[in-house]
Formats: sequence, C-alpha cells, structure tokens
Amino acid sequence: MQSNPLYEQSFTSLGWPEIVEFLARQAALPITAERCRALPFLEEPGTVRERLAVVWEGVLLLKEGSHIPLSSFTDPRPFLARANKGAVLEGIELRGIHDLLEQVESVRSFLIRKKEEASRLFQIAVQLEPPAGLRQKIAAAVDPEGRIQEGATPALRALTAEAARAREAITDQLEKILRSARYEKLLQEPYYTEREGRYVLPFKIADQNKEGGVVHDLSASGATAFVEPRELVGSNNRLRVAQLAVSREVERILRSLSEEVGREAGRLTRNLEILAEIDLLRASANLAERIGGICPKVNAGGAIRLFEARHPLLLLRKGSIVPNDILLEEGRRALILSGPNTGGKTVLLKTVGLLALMVRAGLPIPCREGSEIPLFPAVIADIGDDQDLSRDLSSFSAHLLKILAILETAPGGSLILLDELVTSTDPAEGAALAAAILTELADRGMRIVTTTHYPSLKGLAQADPRFLNGSLAFDLERLAPTYRLVLGTPGRSAALEMAARLGLPASILERAKEHLRPNETTLERIISELERERRNAEEERRRLEALRAEAEAAAAAQKEGAARWAMSEREIQKKIRQKVAEAVAEARSEIATLMASLKEKRDPALIKKGRAVLEEIGQKAGDTAARKEPSSAPGPLQVGRRVEVLPLGKQGVLLDPPEGSKKVRVQIGSQILFVSPEAIEGVIEEEREEGPPAPVFRSAGPAESTVNLVGKRVEEALEILERFLDRAILGNEREIRLVHGHGSGKLKKAVREYLPTSPYVARFRPGDLLEGGDAVTIITLKEE
Repeated sequence: MQSNPLYEQSFTSLGWPEIVEFLARQAALPITAERCRALPFLEEPGTVRERLAVVWEGVLLLKEGSHIPLSSFTDPRPFLARANKGAVLEGIELRGIHDLLEQVESVRSFLIRKKEEASRLFQIAVQLEPPAGLRQKIAAAVDPEGRIQEGATPALRALTAEAARAREAITDQLEKILRSARYEKLLQEPYYTEREGRYVLPFKIADQNKEGGVVHDLSASGATAFVEPRELVGSNNRLRVAQLAVSREVERILRSLSEEVGREAGRLTRNLEILAEIDLLRASANLAERIGGICPKVNAGGAIRLFEARHPLLLLRKGSIVPNDILLEEGRRALILSGPNTGGKTVLLKTVGLLALMVRAGLPIPCREGSEIPLFPAVIADIGDDQDLSRDLSSFSAHLLKILAILETAPGGSLILLDELVTSTDPAEGAALAAAILTELADRGMRIVTTTHYPSLKGLAQADPRFLNGSLAFDLERLAPTYRLVLGTPGRSAALEMAARLGLPASILERAKEHLRPNETTLERIISELERERRNAEEERRRLEALRAEAEAAAAAQKEGAARWAMSEREIQKKIRQKVAEAVAEARSEIATLMASLKEKRDPALIKKGRAVLEEIGQKAGDTAARKEPSSAPGPLQVGRRVEVLPLGKQGVLLDPPEGSKKVRVQIGSQILFVSPEAIEGVIEEEREEGPPAPVFRSAGPAESTVNLVGKRVEEALEILERFLDRAILGNEREIRLVHGHGSGKLKKAVREYLPTSPYVARFRPGDLLEGGDAVTIITLKEE
C-alpha cells in the first residue's frame, strides 16, 4: 500500500500504530525497533506466505522452550560510521563492536543447531559472516567496561609493570617522609595525594615554601597548600614518564583496533542488518505467541473465513475476549452489521481491518486454524467523527468527502470499513444514500464491512445476494452486550427497550411507538422473534455443555482422588523432612546470631574461628537431616536439577552446586532465592511433568572485590564501607578496590581518615592511571 493520507488515517483509526509499537518493544536492537515502527506491507501472496512461514518457525521454537539468543546492546552504527572515517574509537565503543560480533556468532551457532526445526531461519543465519578473529582481538585488549587490559600487548604489560615499580618507589618514599620528624610540623595532615598527575603533600599554608617545593593546588579553605617537595621531583618525573609511555601504547592499541574495524565496516554493517532481520522475526514470533496467532491461508480476492477471530489489541490489554466467526464467502461483497449501541459492532469492524493489515505485514493473526483471508491491495476505514470547524466541515460533509476520496482512489478489491455510513442527516435520505454507496462499492469489486442502524439497509441483503446481514447480540434482560456475532440475521437497535430499562417515562415510550411506521414495527417484531429463537437454542446448547462438563469433572475428581491416595505416604515423608529442615534452619540462625556478636569485636582471628565452628555445626546438622531421609530419597543434587524448597513447599531449579556452600541459589519462576542446602531436596524424576529439559546454569562467580561509594553522603558511605570490610575479611580477596570519585574531596578525605582505624586494613593507596587514579583507593587487607 502506497503512502496516502487516507490510508494513514485508516491505519490510525484501526489501531495499527499500537500493534507496531508493541512489536518494537519486543525487539532487542534499536535498529530493529526502528524497522518495526516502519513495518512494510507485502505485495504478493507468495511473499506473505513465506514470511508467515519463517515467523512460524520462531513461534515453534518458543513453544519448545528455545529462544533465539539475542539481547540488547549499544547501537554500533555510530561507531562503525566513525571508524569508517578513520576516527580512533574509545574502548567502550570498541566493546560495542565486540558485543555485535558476539551476538552474531551466538545467533548463527544457535540457528545452525536448529537447522532441522527452523530451516528458513537457518538459511538467514548462514548469511552472518563475522570477520575472523576481530572479536577475540577486541576481547583480549578491552575489558567489558571499556578499559584497556594490562596484558593487551607484551609492550603494555612491560610498561605497566615499569609504571607500577615507579609508583611503588615513590609511595615508599612518601611513607618515609610522612614518618619523618622533619615534615611533621609542616604537614596539615599525615597523608599524600595527587594533583595534576603528581604526588603532593598537604603543607600548612604558612610553610608552603619551607622545602623549596612546587605548589600544585590550594584547598577550598585556603589553609592547605598541596606541595611537591624538591626531593619528590625526580621520582614524580620518572612515574610521569612511565605513565605517558603507557598512555602512548594504549593509544596505539586503540588506533590499531579502530583501523581494523574501519576496514571491516561494510561487512559489520551487513551482519547488523541480517541480525536486525532475525530480531524482527523473533519479535513477530513473540507477538504471535502473546495473542495466540496462527498463519492463515492467504488467497487472492477470495473468501474471508476468520474462525474465532479476536481483536489483537484487546487481547494484549485484557488477555481474554469473546471470539467470533467472521465469514464472508467469495460471492458476498459486503457484511452489514447491526444491533444495539455498545454491542461491539465497531470493535468487530476494526478486528477485520486490523487482521487484514497484520497479514499484509506477514504477522500471524489471532484466529483458529483453518482461517483464510484475501491479500487486500488496500485497507481503508471511515471510523469516528471527522467534524472540522476550522474547515467549515460538518460531520455529514466530512464523511461524504472521505467516501468521495475512497471512490476516487481505492483500487479494486480493497477492503472498505464504514462505521455508521451516512449519518447526521435526514434518516430516509441518509439510508437511501448509504444503500447507493454500498451498491456502487460492490459494483467496483470492493469487499465491505459496515455498521448501521438504518432498517432499510438491513433489508438490502434480502434484495441483493452480494450482501450479508450480521448482528451483535445484546441481552435485554441484563442490558449488557454479549459481543457474539450472529450471521444471516439483522440486529435490533432496541432503543425503546433500553430507554424503558433506564427509566424513561412510559408516556414518552408510548408516543414513540405511535410514531414508528407500520413496516418498521413489523420488521422489528420479526427480528425480535428470530433473536428469541436464537437465545433459546443458545441456552439449550449451554445446558448440554454444562452436563458434559459435569461428567468430565466427575471423572477428573475420581482420577484425582486415586492420585492423592497414591501420594499420601510420600506427602507424610515430605512433611517429616520439612520439619527437620526447619529445625536445622533455626539452629543455623542461632549460630549466625553468635557469629554477629563475634563480628562486633572486630578481631579477624576470632571471626575466622567462629566461622569454622559454624561450618562444623552446620555439617553435623546436615548429617542429622540426611540420616532422617527416607530410603526412597532422590539422588545427589546437581546444578540444573529440579528441587523443592522444604520450608516454602515450592519447587524450582538449583543454580549452584551445594557441596561446601552455606547458601545456594534456587530459581522459582522469575524469582531467585538464597537458601541453605539442608532446606532443599531433589524432586524425584518420575514426578515431573513432561516438558522441555530444565536449563543448566553456571555457578555464581567470586564475591565482589569493588565497592562504589560515588554519590553517597559521608555517614552513609562509611557505614557501607564498614559492612563491606566485614564481609571482605571473610573472603579470599586480599586487595579490594574502593571507588569514591573526586567530587568536593570530602568523601575521599573521610574514607582515607577512616581506613587507618579499621582493624582489617593493612595499608591503602590511591589507584594508578589504569586503576582509576585518585578517584579510587586500593586497600590491602590484613592476613589471617
């Protein structure tokens, strides 16, 4: 469909922008989201069928629990453009190229493994051709945070080691200076820091010239001068030269990698586009899975057979709506929908239009298998009030102008959707004009769905076999719509009945009935009788379905009773094991309280000893619980195995090996819990329902060795640091990294004043160039 204001208005009124926006939210890549919002309509039935087939492969992968391994990463297109122009990329930009290549390799490998189940997706995936070795080169040189790794090249490793030796030499010299009586009276405080890349000491402002050094900075209060003493100049110079050498090597590495990215920019861009196409297909499959979509048969201008059709946007919002069979055989050109207001006529009209657009875009639609729909050359809708006072257009004239545009521009075979055709005028003339317009559109080969309250239009189907009546049923007893489409029967507007139910005086209703024409009264009576007969048949059908459901429920209850009897003994054993686990957990909680009291003493040796006692008692408790296990207990626990958390009575997947662990992770649904190994047990394999194999997860990595205090208040930061050191002393790391930033300097000063008072800290120093500079403090913990 070509770009046309009439088409664009139709898409908006049908809700197409909401569909493509939902599709865009399913995309992993920014480039894919852009493609979703500009999703093209396909022109040939064969192309649509092929597109639906490849999307359906993605749906089948989802149904079997397989997911194309695509995840969000930084859009690399700006980086590729810069590299293509010869620019030197930053480390974080090179890491973006690395992430692109990693995704390319992962998706290609996955779809090659799925060649048998998803042959069409496989054919797309084999077009992915990542440049050989480029990802590995970037990974070897740049860490995930975009920093150049120390061992990126032998030269950088040697230069970094030289800079480290120079830094160690100057820090040793600074430590001696801080301990010397000569400087004791000159220093404002006994510490050293960096200014302009050089180590300095905080001299009292009055003594700034005592040692003939260089003043690099003053404190905010003006009471302190940061001085580089004359005896430090040579050491600082050596360190600075070493750091500059490191910087030059880092620049060389970045330039070399950037040049290679620039040479491969064309191939990388093609890989990104193919990855975006796979991502779009994956997003389309996600949408289809959400709405219960199927791939309909696509015909060229034939019948519309939409079984159990549902409005996709209502499905996304509500999850469950009333389905309808929308059937318009090949000889029928128009479906005329009638019935009470709020009965669902406009929703049904929009459903037909939106499903037609989805098929044109190659998206599965929410219907039952066996549905089919033509590939309409255009879908045009006139829905809502287009009154425009600025252009002196009434509702009537605005609608007529749109009808005129449809007659002038719509190609033959288009789907035309008209809501309340020709209203806001004399009813007799409006009905006559509406009938003439519908007949003209049918003569031109259009397929039409329209809603109306005009009685004469309801009778059009009796005079012309190309037209078909349809009504949306309304329960007058409850004054509520049923949203059920009844084909072949016109609907009653039921305005008088609804007015009576809502309390309009009887005298007014009687006068209204007197004004009704005899033929209109007869037609309404006939329609009413047909509706009554249909309701009676519907009630009988529901009664029979209820009887069948009762019989099925009785059979299910009998089966469930037998299953409960068979499981009773196992449930008793499970409760016993649960009680044991609760007792173990209570004991470990008491021991943990004792451990906390030991921590308050801040003695590392005592803490280590207490921790050993805790492990010993926990092991004994675990042995006791194990001895209480019945002989039918399941086998050893392994990562990826399904287990039950006994205190909760819920099942999940074990993520960590339990051997030697105080806590293990268990995934229950989307939640991950940390529980004691004694509080879980394996689920016997025979009890598991059939389904996809449980996923296998890697064990958790080592504890964090970095704490970030940036943005924290001094009091809050010191509290966090204190707790972090409590945990760190129990771990295996001897050197930890503290990030506090520069800021006003208050936080850094407070932290470095606190560290000498901690019983856990052996020494500390500012970070070097590669570690983050003076914005970072490196702490060495005391040995046990």
